[in-house]
Amino acid sequence: MNKTDYMEMLFAIDSVYTSRIPLILSWENGFKIKCLPFVGVEQSSMEPEDEGYYGEYYTVVQIIETLGQGLDSSVPVFNGYVEISLLNVPQKIEMEDGTVLWTRDK
Repeated sequence: MNKTDYMEMLFAIDSVYTSRIPLILSWENGFKIKCLPFVGVEQSSMEPEDEGYYGEYYTVVQIIETLGQGLDSSVPVFNGYVEISLLNVPQKIEMEDGTVLWTRDK
């Protein structure tokens, strides 16, 4: 995934952060959640030369409801929150009414 696509994905989530409008996020493995953006787009405190560095920007969503369990546990959930980063990119982001905000190209 290139940086432009990645930033578009993050800002699709961030676009509803202040309005507190729920989003539906879906992953390839079937995991699907209704969620609220918990933080806006944040910049990592790590530098590219740091061990464990995997990207400069991320955001976090809070799960309201799990709509699909998924076939495996490849989407990490921590106490009802999911970090969206280069290590965890959803397949699709949409509004509750079905309006698609972003989809991942294969």
